[in-house]
Amino acid sequence: MAAELMRTHFHPYDARVPRLLLAVVAAGCLGLVAWAVRNALTGVEPYAWARAGVAALLWTSLVVSLLRLRPRDGFGVLLTSPGVVLSRPLYGGPIELAWRQVQRLSREGRRRDRLVLVLQEGMGRVVIPRLLFPSREAFEALAQDLESHLPRGPFDA
Repeated sequence: MAAELMRTHFHPYDARVPRLLLAVVAAGCLGLVAWAVRNALTGVEPYAWARAGVAALLWTSLVVSLLRLRPRDGFGVLLTSPGVVLSRPLYGGPIELAWRQVQRLSREGRRRDRLVLVLQEGMGRVVIPRLLFPSREAFEALAQDLESHLPRGPFDA
């Protein structure tokens, strides 16, 4: 039993579908930038430079998001005996939670494709979407590991 408590489980993120969608939209955005720059250079449109600037900013934000979602070392969910460490895909450092901070685990969404760690009162919740994982099987493995690590409620037998 003690060996089971000390074992760690790592579930890596590999958001292929969102990365593919971001790449397609970024390519379309780059086309809009080229079109707006061509119109600005030929003088066809008075606000073409503004449109090119806005499209370029949108393209830049899409490329940054695409790069932040790429797979890398330590990018995922790490379950340890003291708690859970979740990498934040688009923001700063990881979220570290002790098991005593997690009240319960629930599923949300029409296809139950989001895991929600409901934290103690006043602390909020943490949502883990299925799109961050390479397959449904990898997502289900995380859900099972989370259920096995979560503390039982006071009235559980």
